[in-house]
Amino acid sequence: MIVGPIRGLAQLSAAITAKQKKISNAVGKAITRGALAVQGAARSRILKGPKNGKTYKYGKGGKRRHVASAPTQAPANWTGNLARSLKVVNATESGGVWTAKVTANAPYAAALEFGTRGAGRTHRVVIEARPFLTPSVKELAPKIHADIKRAVAEGMA
Repeated sequence: MIVGPIRGLAQLSAAITAKQKKISNAVGKAITRGALAVQGAARSRILKGPKNGKTYKYGKGGKRRHVASAPTQAPANWTGNLARSLKVVNATESGGVWTAKVTANAPYAAALEFGTRGAGRTHRVVIEARPFLTPSVKELAPKIHADIKRAVAEGMA
């Protein structure tokens, strides 16, 4: 066995650290892009597409109509509040794990996404789920995963 000094170790260590930082930053950006894509898809599900739930009449003389969503459809847009409440919290890293969040801050967002059982003052209100975030995540997961893999490959180059 030959033992001796290793030359360039400090430079090698610095290069590895720089590469790790480059990869990590690229992954963070990819995850933020994915969260923004989920936000956009969820917003589109709410704002677009025909809904075939119950029709409500409102306004003077009941001349205006609103078609609600049926169970399993994304919520129908009425005021735009739910779609406007969708926010993205940019990706953050903690302990080598990256996370980004898409939140829906409308007070009724969770009830629409997951449905309810026994809600309301009489505890008899049942709302069937009208998911808008979960289908968006499922639809975009393969694209987000591919974007993260691309980011890692580019970071390693």
